[in-house]
Amino acid sequence: MSVSTRDERLAFSPLIAVFFVSFIFLFLLMPRTPSIYDEGLIVTGAMRVAAGEVPHRDFYTPYGPAQFYLLAGLFKLFGSTLLVERLYDLFIRSTLLTVIFAVASLFCRRIVACGVYAVAFMWIFAVGVNFASPLQPVSLLNFVTLFLILPVFQRSVSKRRLLFAGMFAGISFLFRYDTGIALSVVSAITFVAACYANEGTLAERTKTFATMYGMYLLGSMIAVVPAFIYFLSVAPLHSFLFDIVEYPGKNYYRGRGLPFPALHLRQLGGLAVYTPIFVSLTAIIASLSSPIAQEKRFAIMISGLKRDRWRALLFTFGSIAFAMYFKGYVRVHPIHMYLSLLPSIMLLGVLFQFRTQLPKVLNSVVSSLIVLSALGSVGGTLSEGKMLIHHHATLAPSSLYTSLERDWCKVPAPLTRGGVCFTPDDDDRIQVIEFLNTHTTPNQALFEANSHNDVAFANDSLMYFASGLMPATHWSQFDPGLQNSLPIQTDMIQELDKKKPPYIVLDNEFDLVREPNDSWRSSGVYLLDNYIHSNYTNVAKFGRFAIWQRIDAAKLPSDGE
Repeated sequence: MSVSTRDERLAFSPLIAVFFVSFIFLFLLMPRTPSIYDEGLIVTGAMRVAAGEVPHRDFYTPYGPAQFYLLAGLFKLFGSTLLVERLYDLFIRSTLLTVIFAVASLFCRRIVACGVYAVAFMWIFAVGVNFASPLQPVSLLNFVTLFLILPVFQRSVSKRRLLFAGMFAGISFLFRYDTGIALSVVSAITFVAACYANEGTLAERTKTFATMYGMYLLGSMIAVVPAFIYFLSVAPLHSFLFDIVEYPGKNYYRGRGLPFPALHLRQLGGLAVYTPIFVSLTAIIASLSSPIAQEKRFAIMISGLKRDRWRALLFTFGSIAFAMYFKGYVRVHPIHMYLSLLPSIMLLGVLFQFRTQLPKVLNSVVSSLIVLSALGSVGGTLSEGKMLIHHHATLAPSSLYTSLERDWCKVPAPLTRGGVCFTPDDDDRIQVIEFLNTHTTPNQALFEANSHNDVAFANDSLMYFASGLMPATHWSQFDPGLQNSLPIQTDMIQELDKKKPPYIVLDNEFDLVREPNDSWRSSGVYLLDNYIHSNYTNVAKFGRFAIWQRIDAAKLPSDGE
């Protein structure tokens, strides 16, 4: 039977094997050093949700609520530990790899599907430091949603299938608003192309599109509308609009933009910021390529999507790879190209499988892209492998730990409970967390800031979760142009006056960060710094960190008390 006409059902046992092999190896290679910003802001956000706070209303976040609520639920069930978050993340990654292998197996020979899986595994490993990122579930939902609607080119699909596809797209929106909208647009383009490829009058095609996309949108609304109604019942709409529209519209490009990196032999992983866009365009062109030369050229090209399932897949997944590429266009980095990179890997496998049916020029382009993609994946994997030396993989022997890290692992805490000990990236941060654990009570709040807050590149968002202390301010996640602005610092000072956190941790590790954007520029606003120096006094210093105690604070419990 031709691979292009295989039944969509797959043997279940190979998929189970792929899932467990992926999970085990990802677990064994997992770094045990948490990311203080990206991972920290997610687990701290989940901690805030578990305590009854609402995203956007009670804390600033550029993400949707799904990841926070899902992790908060897991924390309530299994305990508020980093291991719970990591196991959840590994489950999503392993499921994603299984889905990629399953889809590739439907269109490619087993050896090609295994090659697609291997390259995808290397990239999923290579972005290992990006744990808890919503990119993982979003990528999984992208694959599942588009696979569900893929048959619309060849046959009429059930309304239930379209409804479920829309529900998955709606859930994706709740993880990340921007990519959820992009997925809906790509789905609409897919429905339009499918309607055009099928025969009928314009009125008949329009009706078919309205029926299909209507069911899809209904499914999306089932997922999104209840969440939106709940939010509006407990929070003002402006808080959502500020986080998602107003602030990023004014500041994201200026404060976070990065240029495309130069390519070096020692940094081949950087190829990942270039290859996805070329793969997606090649896939779309290949899906519309046809050896038949007639007057109605476009009609012939579109009809190929109906004739060959593999062409339909190239068009649909090529469109999502193309759309998601622009998610990383501002902050250019392989991590931010992730949603485009993974489908491009599968597209290369399908293009290779059907290379004999492509024009010679496209065949040559595909061969070149496969080589570049392989080099990029190897380069990215080697770079992450080198980082594991410093970030302690799960298999790392205890001899690699400092004496302070070994003592740290003996004390029950959110980073150490569960049988796997996660250690901060240096002894200074460990000492700060231990100080907070011995000088505060769980019902008290904490504020973690920079040593100079006229600049707001980033901050240590993990400190709250690691110490088990709730943030004292709505603005616990630092972004350029936000916490160093006059209105936000004014708001933060009002919160600090109200909650009176007994300690403030000032961190100077971001002082010398100089990205080619406005994130390092001073706003000239020193209101927060002056407030801290007037109301707090420096009581301890651990390397890059200074701990300041509120001057009017009551006597707090300390070691031995």
